[in-house]
Amino acid sequence: MSPHIYSFCLFIMWLGVAIGLLVIAPAFYPKAFKDPSHIMMVGGGALVLSLWNFLRWWSTRRRMNEEVLREEMREAYQLRMNPPKESEEPKPILHPEFSFEDPPKLPPPSPPNGTHK
Repeated sequence: MSPHIYSFCLFIMWLGVAIGLLVIAPAFYPKAFKDPSHIMMVGGGALVLSLWNFLRWWSTRRRMNEEVLREEMREAYQLRMNPPKESEEPKPILHPEFSFEDPPKLPPPSPPNGTHK
């Protein structure tokens, strides 16, 4: 798994733990824990870990986007500085009826008044 996806998965996991400990547990199970300060401390730790993994994911994503952009700019610069050479072969004619290089072939003229020699 790439670090990019791994950090995002950890962010989602720790955020779920933090929401569960800070919001859901005190609201629905208030007597499940003997000391509520411990649950708040663990929930705060989970929240800090989720923020840390969010920052890791965001910075990795940003760095990957910058590297892709930098590579595209490098390729565009190389293409502009070293354009590909034109081939020496003539370009193919896509529609032969529009080829004006050869003189047109005309049918032989017909004799006047239908007389033959």
